[in-house]
Amino acid sequence: QVIMHLAQLGIVKRIKNRGTVITDFSYEKLEELMMFCFQLSGFQFEELKEARLFMELTLMPLVIRRVTPAGLEALKSNIDAMEAALEDSDRADRLDREFHKTLFDICGNRTLKIFSNVIDLLFRRQHRQAFLNPTAAQKSVDDHRKLLEAIKADDVDLACAIIRSHIE
Repeated sequence: QVIMHLAQLGIVKRIKNRGTVITDFSYEKLEELMMFCFQLSGFQFEELKEARLFMELTLMPLVIRRVTPAGLEALKSNIDAMEAALEDSDRADRLDREFHKTLFDICGNRTLKIFSNVIDLLFRRQHRQAFLNPTAAQKSVDDHRKLLEAIKADDVDLACAIIRSHIE
């Protein structure tokens, strides 16, 4: 029964008279499957926000420990681009989500990145309407700048406080 379930998920393929083989399974496919399961589960906005907050708070020590000059520059460039896009709500929103994805890239943990991508997909449009305006985008820019400074200062407690305030 497990093999049948894995076959339905596309992880293995059953070949008549040959047995079962593992398919070419990518991270993107795993994200897609997780996203589908999350959507079917009908998670509420508060549950998603709580999961996102937990992940990003847990992420901060890894980010601070593993950030490189290139990672710092990627965060700064993103903030500058977002500030330049304040009047373009869709672009500013995309850059806001990219900033948070960059934090997951910096930490270097592929499992956390998969979960972050799934939550990012679930947060698109459906729950972000209230944030698609220049005032909200400016607040995100300001929060991101403060977070970048906390990361540069190796201040995990401050970084976590900024993340908590930013997400809540």
